[in-house]
Amino acid sequence: MTKKNIILIIIIALITIVIVVNNNQKKGTFQELVLNDYLDKAQAKKFNIIEIVDISDKNIIYKASENINIINEFISKLNELELVEYRQGMSGNNNSSKTSKKDYVIFLKNQETDEGIQIHIDSDKSILVRVSTLVITENKKDKITEIKHKAKIYRYNVISGNIDFDYLDNLYNSLKEF
Repeated sequence: MTKKNIILIIIIALITIVIVVNNNQKKGTFQELVLNDYLDKAQAKKFNIIEIVDISDKNIIYKASENINIINEFISKLNELELVEYRQGMSGNNNSSKTSKKDYVIFLKNQETDEGIQIHIDSDKSILVRVSTLVITENKKDKITEIKHKAKIYRYNVISGNIDFDYLDNLYNSLKEF
């Protein structure tokens, strides 16, 4: 083989690697990337409470609602965003495009199993998600049942759409303190 052929093969291999890596990033809506996976693994298949805390203020106040319409509306708002899973080496989004001084943490939970999804929204273009599911392992021989929560954390960059901080402000203000 000549040097030209070797260089050409190396260039083609590098281009192929770049294409494969870029195409393997998970892209989709909140439902496609987070909710469907959560529902596959969770014992409880629905949420029965939404809790929100504004952590941008030193006076932290938790607010909540058990209204399923509010929960579904919030999930619908998240599904309007096109997300890509953040991977090591991706350029992170900074908060320069932030349209609000608010910093929210939202919990979608099932109170019976204490499973849920925690969503930290601190910018227009990035969200941090912590998914917690209940894992039940039964050892019938020793008659032992192990119950534990398993949590996983994901970061997503918003590639289409923006976080609606006006909606979040209104939602937070409409809920009752607990």
